[in-house]
Amino acid sequence: MAETMHVLDIRGVRKHFQIPDNDGLSDDFFLMKTEVDKGMPFFKYPCRFDGFLAVMCLRGRLRVDLNLKSFELRENTLLLYVPGNIVRVSELEGEEMPPQVIVVGASRELIADARMDFTKLFEESMAILDNPCITMTQKEFNISRKYYELATELLGADIPNLKEALKSLFSSIFYMLGTLWARRLSGGGTPSATVSGRSKLVFEQFLRLVTQYHIQERRVEFYAAKMYLTPKYLSKLIKKVSGRPAPDWIDSMVVMEAKNMLKYSEMTIKEIAERLNFGSVPVFYKFFKSHTGVTPKQWREEG
Repeated sequence: MAETMHVLDIRGVRKHFQIPDNDGLSDDFFLMKTEVDKGMPFFKYPCRFDGFLAVMCLRGRLRVDLNLKSFELRENTLLLYVPGNIVRVSELEGEEMPPQVIVVGASRELIADARMDFTKLFEESMAILDNPCITMTQKEFNISRKYYELATELLGADIPNLKEALKSLFSSIFYMLGTLWARRLSGGGTPSATVSGRSKLVFEQFLRLVTQYHIQERRVEFYAAKMYLTPKYLSKLIKKVSGRPAPDWIDSMVVMEAKNMLKYSEMTIKEIAERLNFGSVPVFYKFFKSHTGVTPKQWREEG
């Protein structure tokens, strides 16, 4: 059965946009300034990117759908993409010139190897998933653009230890971005300060596993076993950190996947039910309606 979306990695983006390889960085990093051309096949269909992206809009307006939520990017807007999201990009009509954006991409490995306290930096992970776009002040925009210019100069320079230099630059960039998001999201329903760093790490690991396995598995026991925890302990921890039970996170991802397939693919509802590992179409109908209030058929016709 054909995939409903493609999954891109760093090399895939490099190949599509013809970005030259950098010795030692070709699998971990890319940097580009590009115009969003509606004729590009890349922008016609939803996809996932296996890495982190920071997108800064320099000119014009465009629409980015993340997990079926639409966000409008315009000049001075910054978008942060974290692995696992479903993304679709499209121009907004009525623009005289195509939108222009700067895109910085980093692999999971590069971010992990940068030795950042990533949990502390993005401890409001789900708040960022719900609020991936911020509008920067002119000063913040100018600073962000200087980071891009510095990274471009580094890539063009014949210097030793380029990868290490870029890791340090990434640490600085993402700490700055984390500060910007923290300012915008302060007071927006943050988890309790009493939640330990380890609990947050477990929560992040749980979300990564759900992103990876939600099509095959919806049982909390499966994820607990992957993390060498008891289901009871994992459920208690997830509820403490996020305020939502573990099954809610799993079901939300499955519902999002189902909505994406219903909206963007030509698969039959029976095929979608099979793809999402439901035992039968009636079981899928019951699950979908209990979470959305409408049947899969109604969602496809009205969504």
